[in-house]
Amino acid sequence: MDETWAAFEALVAQGKVIYVGSSNFAGWDIATACQEASRRGMAGLASEQSVYNLTNRTVELEVIPPADTTAWA
Repeated sequence: MDETWAAFEALVAQGKVIYVGSSNFAGWDIATACQEASRRGMAGLASEQSVYNLTNRTVELEVIPPADTTAWA
């Protein structure tokens, strides 16, 4: 996460990126990413794109709870 956020920090400073999102992150990945962003004084993840359908609803158990608590930290 350190190298990833360093790259995002550079892109934000250059004006190339406004918001950062993730795709198919596990709940603990979202929490880790938001903690690292907070440590750097950045906003953290603004969006998450997860696989979600009638047969794959793990996002309800694993992703939504940490995303909900870390989004407003």
